[in-house]
Amino acid sequence: IRNLAVQIVGRLCIVNPAYVMPCLRKFLIQTLTELEHSSFGRNRDQSATLLCTLIDSAPTLVRPYSESIMQSIAPKIKTEQHSDVVVSLLQAVGSQAVVSGVAMQAWADELMPSVIDILQDAGNMEKRMAAICCMGQLAKYTGYVVEPYLKHRCLMDIFLEMLKKEQSHDVKREVIRVVGIIGALDPYRYKPGTMQDVELEGWAQVSIGIKPGDDYD
Repeated sequence: IRNLAVQIVGRLCIVNPAYVMPCLRKFLIQTLTELEHSSFGRNRDQSATLLCTLIDSAPTLVRPYSESIMQSIAPKIKTEQHSDVVVSLLQAVGSQAVVSGVAMQAWADELMPSVIDILQDAGNMEKRMAAICCMGQLAKYTGYVVEPYLKHRCLMDIFLEMLKKEQSHDVKREVIRVVGIIGALDPYRYKPGTMQDVELEGWAQVSIGIKPGDDYD
């Protein structure tokens, strides 16, 4: 019910922003406070879910508060123990990337190690799926392409391992999409298993023509 209410009120921002925006700002602050300080996993999960709904429903409201939202979300992804909360947080990050665009690139370096750690957690399919979707949205809407391979040398090997061993076709499909969004490395420079021996300078960053915000199938 709360999710539906947030969706409806968020859409009203376009119709009557002067009346709706103050209430939603107050709700945003309350949600972030509960997410950061609540000792109950269920409450944190609900707060993260509501935050994601608010970002999707009222992008005009949350865009100026992107920095505050990410200051609350980014540390929680590293430390949160409850899987459902982590999934909701990753979805919120992806939604924030859609809203904020290139401005979110400043958070990419801090988020990527946590997302990559989750990708390597073979025991939780839901978290892995949320992580790969989050990475795809970050790359797509912020223009953070090719560079992830250079800064995180294990990423290509993780993708290849997932494509070889992952049982879920949905996860494999999403991995292929993310690989396509992030882009390609120069095959004459890159050889699997030798990323740590290749210097960063001289890499040919081969774009696949996807710009931040473009849709992909």
